[in-house]
This record gives sequence, C-alpha cells and structure tokens, in this order.
Amino acid sequence: MGKLQDVCVTGGTGYIASSIIRKLLEKGFRVRTTVRNPDDKAKTGFLWELPGAMERLEVVRGDLMEDGSFDMAVEGVHTVFHAACPVFINPEGDPQVTMLDPALKGSMNVLKACAKAASVKRVVMTSSSSAIRYDYNRQATDPPLNESVWSNPEYCREYKLWYPLAKTLAEREAFAFAASVGLDLVAVHPSFVVGPFITPVPQSSIKILLSLLKGIHILSTCHQSVKAV
Repeated sequence: MGKLQDVCVTGGTGYIASSIIRKLLEKGFRVRTTVRNPDDKAKTGFLWELPGAMERLEVVRGDLMEDGSFDMAVEGVHTVFHAACPVFINPEGDPQVTMLDPALKGSMNVLKACAKAASVKRVVMTSSSSAIRYDYNRQATDPPLNESVWSNPEYCREYKLWYPLAKTLAEREAFAFAASVGLDLVAVHPSFVVGPFITPVPQSSIKILLSLLKGIHILSTCHQSVKAV
C-alpha cells in the first residue's frame, strides 16, 4: 500500500472533529488539526492521548474570524475536513456575531486557504440536515430531500432558526466559491449526532441528550435548536 496522504481537520477540539481525527489516526494518516489556542492543554490535551497522536498528529492555530489564519494549516495536505463551526444550544447575544459570521466567514477563510494551496485536492465540509429541511409548508410526506433542496433563509429568520440559517448560507456560499475556483468540495449533512465522545466535556447535541437523561430543564428554551442540529 502506498503512503497515506496528509490531511487537515479544522476545529479539532469539537465533538465531530475529534472523532474524525481519531478515525484518521487509526487508519494511519498524518493529521494536522486547527484550534484557536494550541497551547491550551486543558482543551487540547485529550487529542495527544489518542493512539498514534504522538507520532502523526500536529496541532496548529486557526481562527475562523481571522483572514489568512488557515493558510499554513492546509499547506501540503491532500484533503481538508472542515468541521469547525459554532453550535449553541441557547445562543446568546447577536446571532449575526455568535452564529452567522463565524459560519460564513470561517468557511470562506478555510476555502480560500485551500484554493491557494496547490496540494489540496478535496475539501469535505460538515454541513447539517438543517441546511436542507426548513421551509414553509414542508411536510413529512414530501418526497425525499436531496442535494437540490435548501432550507429557506426567510423561514429561518422568521422563526429565529439561527443555526440552520448559518449552515444554509455558509454551504451555499462555499459551493459558489468552490465552483468559481475549481475546488473539489463535498458536503456531509448529519442530523442529530449522538454517540461516544472523547472531548473532556460533552458538547452540542450530547448536552441535549444528557439533559433528557438527567431531567435538566433546558429544552423548553431550545426546542428550535434541537430540531436544527
């Protein structure tokens, strides 16, 4: 078997991203992952405990809101898994600042870096089923949704579905940019993600699941977020 290509995973301390890293290391890949602060051992330490991490893992800085922040992270890698994106159960403050800007600008910063790196052959973007399923008069009996279907941004704004809105706008902009520069982009659309986690504390959808098991009363204020994950 030939030498496995180097890959990059954005948002390495996240629930999905950390699982991607673990699986890639198990398969023998060399992995470079981005976090906001590589020196924060409280948040990144668990990554170094993964089998193969000491030999084949590199943790570098990457900030979704900083132009050019991912240029060095993707240099020399073959595939980029873009999984970094804020997910809040109960978003506080201005959703434009907490959700929309990081999703849109962050994705574009990653894709622009990939477009400049001659080594990058494919980008796999973690989107969400919430970028597909929300629209007026949509029924469970409708035909299966496919890649031609998008959530309606106006519907999302009306019902304050900020996470679906962020995912929808970010993915549409990502595909438009990828087409303009000839970048091979693939989007994956998970729904409500549960299962074992390796992060130090539970995140996003795991918090919602644990709230049901523990009887913690959070769902009354975040039912829209539950549907959107």
